[in-house]
Amino acid sequence: MQGKGYDERTLKTLQAILLKMLEDFDALCERHGIDYFIVGGTALGAVRHGGMIPWDDDIDVGMNREAYDAFQRVRDPAFNDRYVLLNPETDSRCPFPSTRWQLRGTVFRETCYRDVPLPLGIFLDVYCFDRIPDDPAAMRRQAWTAWGWGKLFVLRQVKQPALYFGGARAAVARLGCQLGHAVLAGLHVSPRALYRQASAAARRHRADAAGRIAFLFDPRPFTSMVRVEDIYPTRRIEFHGMRVKGPNRIEAYLSRRYGDYLRVPPVNQRHQHPPQELDFGPYAAAGDNRPEASPCVQQG
Repeated sequence: MQGKGYDERTLKTLQAILLKMLEDFDALCERHGIDYFIVGGTALGAVRHGGMIPWDDDIDVGMNREAYDAFQRVRDPAFNDRYVLLNPETDSRCPFPSTRWQLRGTVFRETCYRDVPLPLGIFLDVYCFDRIPDDPAAMRRQAWTAWGWGKLFVLRQVKQPALYFGGARAAVARLGCQLGHAVLAGLHVSPRALYRQASAAARRHRADAAGRIAFLFDPRPFTSMVRVEDIYPTRRIEFHGMRVKGPNRIEAYLSRRYGDYLRVPPVNQRHQHPPQELDFGPYAAAGDNRPEASPCVQQG
């Protein structure tokens, strides 16, 4: 499939594959004692829709630094034939500062990554949440430093990163990205060196006791800062007939991130990530048996 949107059948198949991936991911983490929690639109869908948001096309999970590092070390024969771990540590060509748990035999290539020379498949996003200091000034220094190095790392490898805004502002941003990419490439700046700087900044307060953790490489800074007490201990939450791990105080988490999270947005405000190239490979029939979610489920 190519284009800027999904037909109903394609989206249903993609969602069915993602749900099976989440089921496998949960089984892998449970088997190896690795804690995780659903985040972002996946957490929102669990509460508001009982599963995936009807128009959503991805699954997002988070881990604290300790769990994230443990996840990188897992080598499980029961899953290795189906999945591959992709991040800057496993492949130096990787242009994003997070981990993708990719399904072998599939293709999911976003337009912004069309020139990236590595295989990209249907994936589950795994985000690392690092400790951030309680002191506001120290937190802002860490967040801006990590975010800045992270953006340079992406820009070094991607000519046109995905933008989440439009209009004249987007046109100016695209020109700036093209110029920045050309300068970094012309100076032969090492992507690995940029990634090391970003990672070091994210880990800066790893040994500190702190009340919050954060994923520091969002498109906009300060988006994914969460209170530890809202996340831990994680608890099981209904999701399309499964029970996956989510924040302990998921309503508080969603309120802080989305405000009125139960309000269903109008069609023109619904966000997707349609790829330039999509191939389901051997999983093309997955949509025939996709489990349905219970509508508007709220967790007590």
